[in-house]
Amino acid sequence: MTTPMNRLTAELREEHRIASELLGHVEEALDRRNPRAAERALLAVYEYLEPHSRKEETIVFPLVAESCPGGKTAVAEFEQDHRKESELLEEFQGEVALDSPAAITLGRRIVAHIRDHMRAEDNVLLTLADFKLGDAEVTSCVAGKTRRRTVAHS
Repeated sequence: MTTPMNRLTAELREEHRIASELLGHVEEALDRRNPRAAERALLAVYEYLEPHSRKEETIVFPLVAESCPGGKTAVAEFEQDHRKESELLEEFQGEVALDSPAAITLGRRIVAHIRDHMRAEDNVLLTLADFKLGDAEVTSCVAGKTRRRTVAHS
């Protein structure tokens, strides 16, 4: 049976797949040693991922942190990754503005970081959400209540 959480995690995984394709455009620009084109492509990735990250941060992160053993630690790492991605983008934009050769290396580092982060979310965070969270938690959180209801899990 498909649950609301399974639908949400499937949607988030699909968004990761699409973001990975968009990252391919960044890599192509970096391979051409065109940091300005890479910046435009990277901004498109960040724009695409912004509502995705908001769903993770407002629905999945609170539920996993509250409901899963080790969830708070795992979520703290994913939140830190989200902040790091923003910092890396700012740094990259600064390097591009300076026409710095370091922009290419930094661009590749950003792409690798985002890919690693999405892979970890798919394999850890979303897998935990699929197996540990039931309908009541999702309904409660989506309704704006981040406090978990007591639910029997099998």
